[in-house]
Amino acid sequence: MNSAVKYVMIVILALLGLAVGIVVAQKVLATFVGPVVLKDWQTRTVAGLTMESPGGFKERTLNFGEARKMMEEVDSQLCTFRGFEIEVMRVKYKPEIVPNLDGAVKGAVNGVAKLEGVTNLKDTQKRITISGKPAVRLDMRGERTLGSRSGILHANGLVIADMENHTLYQVEVVFDSSNPNGPEYAERLLKSVKLAP
Repeated sequence: MNSAVKYVMIVILALLGLAVGIVVAQKVLATFVGPVVLKDWQTRTVAGLTMESPGGFKERTLNFGEARKMMEEVDSQLCTFRGFEIEVMRVKYKPEIVPNLDGAVKGAVNGVAKLEGVTNLKDTQKRITISGKPAVRLDMRGERTLGSRSGILHANGLVIADMENHTLYQVEVVFDSSNPNGPEYAERLLKSVKLAP
């Protein structure tokens, strides 16, 4: 084999090795969730609430089972980014049903506790007022393992009771420990929440 052919084969093998290395690197890097930077913060009206959020929302269908019979209307909206998710929900109950703020808070905690891979969930609750309505600020933190990845899951939220209108509102922001901006973004969003006029 002459030297020119050997040289061409070496170059081809080097390029093939480089291509394989790039593909492998892309697959490895794809398993690591890097910090997400959210820049499109605007005041939006979502499910009867106004808030500053980093993106638009899409309707989300939920199955309430038998509890759906007690509800007149349900509006659930979702905004997702890699490593950062916002859910906003409004439930208007039938006139004979009295909304239960404490029950809704318990349901929110149980919902996060049942997420796949979540263990050791701890929560703190603080009673507050939003737009003159009773509310609870809820901060949850737990360990989460999904496949070979593990870290800390955060779920911060608000549950607001509008008793006169038989309506409960829930805002929940979920992020994990791979997102260093998560606490700042969650706080910004939650502090901006108000009932829509």
